[in-house]
Amino acid sequence: TPAAAEAKEAFVRVGSIVVVFREVAAGRPRKGLVGIVLLDGGGRAPVSSGYGYGQPEFLPGVPLLGAATLEGTDHLDQHRNGVTGLGELVVWHAGDVDDAVDRLEGFGVHTHKHRSAKQMGPLKMAKFFFGDMRMLLVGSTDRHGGSVAELPAAAAWMAGRGAPGDGGADLTGVLLLASSLEQVATAVGPGCGASKKAQQPGRTICTVPRGAVGGIGCTLAFITDSGPTPLFTR
Repeated sequence: TPAAAEAKEAFVRVGSIVVVFREVAAGRPRKGLVGIVLLDGGGRAPVSSGYGYGQPEFLPGVPLLGAATLEGTDHLDQHRNGVTGLGELVVWHAGDVDDAVDRLEGFGVHTHKHRSAKQMGPLKMAKFFFGDMRMLLVGSTDRHGGSVAELPAAAAWMAGRGAPGDGGADLTGVLLLASSLEQVATAVGPGCGASKKAQQPGRTICTVPRGAVGGIGCTLAFITDSGPTPLFTR
């Protein structure tokens, strides 16, 4: 569409994944996760071939974009701040998580081991893997969205910024793999928290809370990219 074509873009490679940063065009106030491209093993997008908005929705408010979105990105170098890969995405779904899982099933995207979403106190969570990258789809156990204010402090960062019950999806957390957390801290500046021992054996992690760095609307975490065990146990 004209609005999408006029938006400025920047591309960054993190491991085998290309991240596209798109400037919000006039009349489109949404920020955060605004689209996703699914490629099969041959590097093609099997579901959608278009570019921009108006495509089938991967999740409510998140269109499934075509392979044309990534044209001209083959030459990209690895991220200059020492980031080597994308470990995890946390996506908040303000509607019913089970409905969202059914939607993804329709695109051939299945939960890990085809397991149902798991209830965890006031939250419901479904787990997906795209290669080695994990995606957590999180929402309220209240099918009408519930109240973000009711979430425990340790889980509040997972909640989206939209109004509860609006049915939309929002990117709320990103875990990035890095070769050097010192390099990351230097690049990020004072918004980066101190490095500490991660839950994963032999790794360290640091966090950039949402809002600590201008233009970043989600929580970022950086974890060392090497350890004695895989990042996630399957």
